[in-house]
Amino acid sequence: MKRLSIIILLAVISAITAQAKKTYVPRYATFISIANLGKDTATVSNLRMENTVEASSGLFAVSVYHDDMTLEKLKTIRRNKRAAGWFGFSASLYAISAVMSDNFTDRFANLVNADFAATLSAIHSANAEVASVLGIAIEIDNTSGSEVMVNDMERGLTWYILPHQSLTLRMLNPDVAQFRISDGQGMQPHYVTIGAGSEMKSMNVVYEDEYYVAVPVYGDGENRESVEFYNIIDRRTWEQRSVSPKEYIEFKKQRK
Repeated sequence: MKRLSIIILLAVISAITAQAKKTYVPRYATFISIANLGKDTATVSNLRMENTVEASSGLFAVSVYHDDMTLEKLKTIRRNKRAAGWFGFSASLYAISAVMSDNFTDRFANLVNADFAATLSAIHSANAEVASVLGIAIEIDNTSGSEVMVNDMERGLTWYILPHQSLTLRMLNPDVAQFRISDGQGMQPHYVTIGAGSEMKSMNVVYEDEYYVAVPVYGDGENRESVEFYNIIDRRTWEQRSVSPKEYIEFKKQRK
């Protein structure tokens, strides 16, 4: 039994160490629409971290800000993912030991340890999921010289924004919000619809530093040695550009 456990342990360690380094890259999605009684509509939909749309009337502007995927948050996700994996492996190992044990006391102890390790694995998995959810904020700026009234059509709330001041609200991820925005007397109504969300994508990387991440893209899905090009992702904006293998080599030289 001990020999089998050691073989399983070595096999799992070899599989884990052979894996490519993983990182987590956010993909943002934002939709903002401003309709002015059918006379004018401004719409934006993209994958940027920050987005702003101004009403053509000059009454207000709406911005949506997604939380950044910071290095500290990345470390938290990695740490919890790694712990979840190891505790999951420990639970399996204890379960195998329990099955193979002829001693009742040892079997019971191993089952208890297996259950405890499985619980810890679930806790760390949940912590990783929580850390992966990025916050979203809506900012409504009064760009006029008079008071602006904001009606939340989803929750029935009303706010008044003084001239050249702003209102900041938090959204869920993902979420949809609808507002009626007008002047202080309820005239000049604009109808604003906002949809926003983000997801965390796990990627195998070949290079990573404080500012950039490099992800290989393979031309043949079955031939992991054939890299067609690399996606260079800028951590400051999370925008990416594709470069050839030769350009990637030059990129690495510049980063040294």
